[in-house]
Amino acid sequence: MHLSRPARLESNACLDSIRLCGRRRPIVTEMETNGRKHAARLSMAKDQGLLAVNPHIPAIVEVLSNAEIFFPGSQGAAIGELLNVRIAQAVAGEMKPQEALDAAVSDINNYLSSHPPA
Repeated sequence: MHLSRPARLESNACLDSIRLCGRRRPIVTEMETNGRKHAARLSMAKDQGLLAVNPHIPAIVEVLSNAEIFFPGSQGAAIGELLNVRIAQAVAGEMKPQEALDAAVSDINNYLSSHPPA
């Protein structure tokens, strides 16, 4: 089998990608790069090491402890997801904002009519 020059280059690029993905390197998040870390659990919010690198943790805990679920009830997560998908489409420019909102209303109404509350 003989590969043309572009095909050989493409093949080499695939091999390089596979090699790169196969390396065992830790994944570094943007938060870690900038020296910020967050408490994954409320019990971690008093950890002095975390507080030293992220002094905003107490404010975050206060805000979250007073937060309410946007869409409470057994259907809340699904309603929120339906809305988030349409908002993301508007932000990405795939739909005009009003079209996205109208589609979200339709999606949510269709969902509610086929999934009555438990």
